[in-house]
Amino acid sequence: MQTLPMEENINKTFQNILPFAMYRRQLKNNANWNAMYRAYTTKPQASQLTNVLDNSNPLQLKTGNAQLTQQYGHWVRAKYNQTNTEKNSVFYAMISGGLSSNYITQSTVTAISDTTLNGIPLSAGTQLSMPENVDGQYNANGLISYGFPLKRLKSNLNINVSGGVTNVPSVINFRTSQTLTQNYGLGVVLSSNISDKIDFTVSTESNYSLASNSMNQALNNQYLIQTTKVKYDWIMAKGITFRTQLQHQEYFGLSSVLNNRVLLWTAGVGKQVFKNKMGEVQLSMYDILGQNNNVAQNFYASYYEETNSNVLTRYIMLSFSYNIRKFRESKEAPEERIRR
Repeated sequence: MQTLPMEENINKTFQNILPFAMYRRQLKNNANWNAMYRAYTTKPQASQLTNVLDNSNPLQLKTGNAQLTQQYGHWVRAKYNQTNTEKNSVFYAMISGGLSSNYITQSTVTAISDTTLNGIPLSAGTQLSMPENVDGQYNANGLISYGFPLKRLKSNLNINVSGGVTNVPSVINFRTSQTLTQNYGLGVVLSSNISDKIDFTVSTESNYSLASNSMNQALNNQYLIQTTKVKYDWIMAKGITFRTQLQHQEYFGLSSVLNNRVLLWTAGVGKQVFKNKMGEVQLSMYDILGQNNNVAQNFYASYYEETNSNVLTRYIMLSFSYNIRKFRESKEAPEERIRR
């Protein structure tokens, strides 16, 4: 029961059949694949159904929609994995996707002149937003990864390629708009296998994103994020440890006023403790150069925004960690443990 701005009683009942199917198969040469399908629903929230006007921002009014119905979607995923024991290589591939009908999106109207809409007075330039059901939402993602050893370097190399697309419909001034976002990624990881005293990892990853709007080409945009990491761990004599990580991240395609380049350096020294050296006390400093930053670009139906957020920067931390390698096996019979 709602008493603002008026008393109303809204009852909604949804009944669904949600099928689910999964198939697994073991193939030759240590390969296997599985596929899964499921249906799902998203019910409208109570705040989306009530006709209460939110005027906390007089220029961007919000209200509910009592005519909303549930969103119904389908999702499917297929995975393939193969391990070559002779070459010590691993291949992995995955693809997934989904689509939905009656997608719950936002309908936004901008008043050109003073007017009244659904009994709500709007002055010129004021926006009124409310949820609405629209068809046309879908997404698809894919990933391929291949890992193999480099014997001369006593290391392992992993290469991965990914891609995805997402389409989100919305309603702008009573017209349906489509925002299509595409993401592509390429990454390489080199990890050492030299000894139990020295361990290093070098990785680089490129992520390219572009967005297009069917109604307003001025909202089309693209950017690239390049991330490179170097991690090094060294266990010296008497259990003294040295651990450090250097991460360089650069953004291409964002506004020049933002901090588009970040070099994040963390380092610490420690001492292994206990007879089995399973514990470690470490004193480390995070963000030694004081450059930590959080830059993001978000795409919406009628605009896109670039944000530069303040985050936690340089600090010193004393930590203790314990490596639990094996639990003691219970002497109880398996049947007793299952009952419990």
